[in-house]
Order: sequence, then C-alpha cells, then structure tokens
Amino acid sequence: MIDGYIEETIQYRYNGNVWGIYIEYTDVAKQNDSISMLIGENKTTGVTRVPANATTGTFTYESSDETIVSVTENGILQGLKAGTATITITLSDSTRPNDTKTTTVTVTVSDYITGLSITGPVDLTQGKTLDLTKLEAKYLYRSGALGDVVDLTDATITGLNAEELGEQTIIISLVSGTDTFSGELVVNVVKSKVGLYIGIGGGVAAVVAGAAALIFVFVIKKKPV
Repeated sequence: MIDGYIEETIQYRYNGNVWGIYIEYTDVAKQNDSISMLIGENKTTGVTRVPANATTGTFTYESSDETIVSVTENGILQGLKAGTATITITLSDSTRPNDTKTTTVTVTVSDYITGLSITGPVDLTQGKTLDLTKLEAKYLYRSGALGDVVDLTDATITGLNAEELGEQTIIISLVSGTDTFSGELVVNVVKSKVGLYIGIGGGVAAVVAGAAALIFVFVIKKKPV
C-alpha cells in the first residue's frame, strides 16, 4: 500500500487483434447443484469463472440427453420434455492444458397444464342454453398430453350467441385455485325441430319440419272388423 492506495499489477496481452486485460481463472463456481425448469423455458447454467473477473478460458457445455434439455454454446438451457439430464460444464485454456476445470449440474424438466381440451364440435338448438355438464373435457399439457377429466360445472362461456344459426368458436374457461384454464369449442347452432300431425282419411300424417326439409310419415289406422 502506498499513501493509502492498494498497489495492483494488471497484465495485458495481445491476441493478434487487440490488447486486453489478462486475468487467469483458478476454478469454476456454480450457483446450484440442480436446476428445475418447465418445458419451453430457458435458463442459464449458473456456472462462472473464479475469480469472477477472470478473462481467460473457454466454457463448453454438454447435455446427457438433448431430447430432455438442450444447451447452447453460450450455456443457455432449454427444457424440451419432462425428465432429468446432466449438464457437464468444462472451462479450459489451450495455453494451460493441465488447468482444465469441470463441473456438472442436474436439470429436471417438468410438464405443466396450459389449458383445456374439449371434445367437439357440438350441436345446440337455437335459443337454448349450452349444458356444460354434458361436455367432455380434459386438462391439456404443454407437451400436448391430456390429463384428468375436468368437471365444467362452474366454467364460464365467452363468445356464444345462441340465437345466431351456424358454427361459432367459443371459449370455455375454468378457474382452478389461482389459475384460469381455457379451451376452444366449436358449437353449431341449429333450428329447433317442430312436429305437426295432420289427419288424412283413416290415418295420421306426421310432418317434421327440419332445418332443410319436410319429412312426411304416414301411420295407417285400420278399423276393427
């Protein structure tokens, strides 16, 4: 220490293009031994040089199962499917072949619910109320897998006009704890069928008025002999 100042020696090296500060690494440090993440999520390995201001060495990364979690050359992890894999991190310097440092991190990737899968399309008579209890629905996971059957009794409907004929895509939402899960359903609103009975001679004609046609059904009544 000179006059209250700390003396520090700083090395510079020329890499062929520019001069830069040269501080050798002595080891590697990691924030955690294990990392938990979701499918589609990105995280870093949390592995750094020791000391933190070291400027030497190059990191390389390897995943034991790249179908579960991939890792970029910059150490960015991405969860791909549910499972566990080991990431091996190596810090090396070609000028110091005997000073290679290696560590590992265990990564666990989990699937999660993203919404509802509702079986459809369904027909709805014009002017009627859609009975949610008769619909078939399951939880839909990020991976595309289907989960448990869902009770839609307390669900809500958005986008349905029961007076408008034709197909409509509606949203059905269900609150579960602090989360809200939604799914689409195609509803086909159709005209109600009206039945008329007309006496014709010794029989009865049943006229059923449908959305596109009239159907006549004749029932012949015979007199007892």
